[in-house]
This record gives sequence, structure tokens and C-alpha cells, in this order.
Amino acid sequence: MQLMPLFVRLFCALLASPMAGYSIVQAAPFSDKDSSTNIIIADQLRTRTGDAGLSHLDENTVGIITTLPAWQESQVRLGVSHITLNAGTPGAGALFGTQGILAASEQNTQGTALQVEIISPRHLYLQLGTTPLGYAIEDVTGAVFWRHDSGAQQFKVGAEHRAVTDSVLSYAGTHDLSTGQLWGGIRQSRLRLAWSTGFAGWGLYAGGGISRFGGRHVADNRNWETSVGSYHLPITYPAATVVVATNITAFNYDHNQSRFTLGQGGYFSPQTFRRAGISASVEGHQSNFSYFAQADIGWQKVREDNAPWFPLDPSFGNQVSGASASQQLGSSGRISGEYAYSKNGSLGLSATSNRVNTFTENTIQVYLRYWFTKVNAPLFTPPRPAMGRDIFNEL
Repeated sequence: MQLMPLFVRLFCALLASPMAGYSIVQAAPFSDKDSSTNIIIADQLRTRTGDAGLSHLDENTVGIITTLPAWQESQVRLGVSHITLNAGTPGAGALFGTQGILAASEQNTQGTALQVEIISPRHLYLQLGTTPLGYAIEDVTGAVFWRHDSGAQQFKVGAEHRAVTDSVLSYAGTHDLSTGQLWGGIRQSRLRLAWSTGFAGWGLYAGGGISRFGGRHVADNRNWETSVGSYHLPITYPAATVVVATNITAFNYDHNQSRFTLGQGGYFSPQTFRRAGISASVEGHQSNFSYFAQADIGWQKVREDNAPWFPLDPSFGNQVSGASASQQLGSSGRISGEYAYSKNGSLGLSATSNRVNTFTENTIQVYLRYWFTKVNAPLFTPPRPAMGRDIFNEL
């Protein structure tokens, strides 16, 4: 696939696309340490539970990222990542493709993604990249984020075009072996807004937005999202900061696109999602070591409507997957640490886990960060993993 038409599609998506998101107050992620030339080598493993060949996913990402100083204290980051996906093979009777005798094969793929980022000291972030080249469906990705500070208040606005990474189908696309039809490759075009304000030891935040989802031979979808919350800093010492936060999140999708038959998207898209939660985190540093730990627990309500097996190809049948509704307790956790082994380098480790009764996603990442000039204690507090961060929430 030629990439030039993809750039045209990217600009059209950013101009016309909606999106969702929210943010909590955080310190700006960029510092003098970023202005020095450095390189990061990272390896990340991510696994999602689910049915073999469908919602199950094993992902391995090996990446190299370098940061270079640019004009007027800006920074440029260049990244290349090799990403391998493996979901296994759909079992007998699995709802996959057109249900033909040869409709299922092992769902795995690999490719290399490229990315360039520009970070301005005026709270502006630009990103342009690709989904992994070598996947069945390739696309350009991009983002524009901007933050404005007004006294104790902070406003952020952003637009982005991203891959939906829930499954091999949604991320890379796949072929139905009975018909030869390529489908999937879901992309989310998002417009997001966030507001926050801080006081002496506590603060409030709110955000939200709208999204459009599209893919190859998959029905379009839209959603909206909103989130409000508060945070409190009960302990603030030089070596440790403890934050307790509450949050209420709600989002809705127009259509259920979570199945894996031809025309479905293979991504989580409930018609109702409501969640109320509380979290506690601690971060700090001791000598050459910085750390972060967070735990969250919440009660959530989820409803999914009926999903037609073949929304774009009714000639294959008019069957539907049944609707579902559940209320359950969910939890998540994250730990990370970074150790400066010299004046030029540090070694980091990060792990996350998200769990509900029927689903678990775990991620672990190790990375090596090296500066080409000596810096004093090359540490970030909290540690800054090389992959998997949402810059909008940190900007």
C-alpha cells in the first residue's frame, strides 16, 4: 500500500473526526533532561485474555526511541518499533469470518511502526507516524495536543488518529479464507477536551469528547465519553507524594462492534458503560532510584446490544449475537521504577494489570535510557516508561 494517500486520509480524519478522553492533573512531563540527546531501547509484552483466535492477544513490542534537541528549546523524538501479534487459531464453531470450512487460520502478524514527535516548550505536541508496516492494513497515525495554563486552572485540547489495539482484527486486519475478503483495521479519530484546577493539596478535573471509528469492510461507529473526579494529596514529602483520587466515567457507543464475524470490528464497544472508582498512588525517589505505584478499584455497569453477524453482508445470514448486561467490580494496578546506574544511563521496569470478572490485561516493560552527555541523576519522578504513555494526560 502506498503511504502518500494515507497522509491525505490522515489530514481529512483530523479535520472531520471526533474523539473522547479525560485527564487528571499531572506535572508537565518534559524537563531539561529531555533537551540532551538520548536514546531508549525498550521491550514490552502485553497479553489480553479471551477466546483463542478472537479476543485473546499476545503482543511483543521492541522499540528504539531517540530524542534530539531542536529549535528554540523544542525536542524531536524519532521512534521505530517492531510489533508482533499472536491470537492463536479460532476453535471449531467459533464465530469468525463467514463461518466457512476454511474461514479460520492462525491469527498472527508482525510489522514495523515509525513515529516522529515534536514537543514545544509552549505546551504543544505534534506526532506523525504509521501503524506497523507489514500488517494486512496499514495507516498513518497522528496527534495534535495543546495545553493552556490560566492561574491554577489548566485547559487542554487534542485531536488524534490512532489504531484500536484490542485484537489482531481491530489492529492489523485479517482475511476471511472462504471469501478472500479483508476486513478490520479499526482506526479511532478523536477530539478531546480536558479541564483541571488545583488548590492547596487538592484539585478537580473533568474532560470528555467524541470519537469516530472506521475500518476496512466494517460498519462505522461513534462514541462519546465524559469523566469527572477529584484528587487529594494527603502526604507530600521530598521523598514521597501520596495521592488519593475519585473518578466517575461514562461512555456509550452507537453500535456493538465487538464480534469477529465478517463486518464486525473485534473491539470493546458497549452501548452503556458506567464506572465509579477510587485510587491511591505513591511516587518519589531515593538517591538514584525513582518509583511509582498505583492501585484502583471501582464498580462498573456494562450493557451490550445485539450484534448482527454480517452488518454489511446480509446475504450471508441475519443471525445476531445476544445482548448482555453486567455489573461487576474492576481493579487495576501499576508499578514502575527507574534506577540510574551511571551519570549517563538508567534502567527502568514498568508493569500494569487491569482486571474484571471476565477479562484481564497485563503489560510488562523493560527499558534502557542512555544520555550522550552526563546529567545529574538522570531520573524522572515518577518514572517515565518508553511505551504505552498517553501524552495528552501528561502534557
